[in-house]
Amino acid sequence: MQSAALRQHFRIVFKGIAMAYISLELFPHLPNEAGISIAVWTAISGRSRASTYRDIRAGLIESFTIGKSRLIRVGSARQVLSGVAK
Repeated sequence: MQSAALRQHFRIVFKGIAMAYISLELFPHLPNEAGISIAVWTAISGRSRASTYRDIRAGLIESFTIGKSRLIRVGSARQVLSGVAK
């Protein structure tokens, strides 16, 4: 994907350092250490933002922050989607 096309899509963080923009189609190819935004997670999971934050507080989804952005770890998201969550 061209860099201009990447900027049009959602922001991710790889290993908490490098930022890039991705589309939802790239989710299956992301490493488990990557982070996805709450907006991407709600689109993938069908859960609302409020339910997502409740799940984070309950420890069902692993998340981290970069600046003011809360990101969900891709590995944790995959576990929840597959039904193997903590």
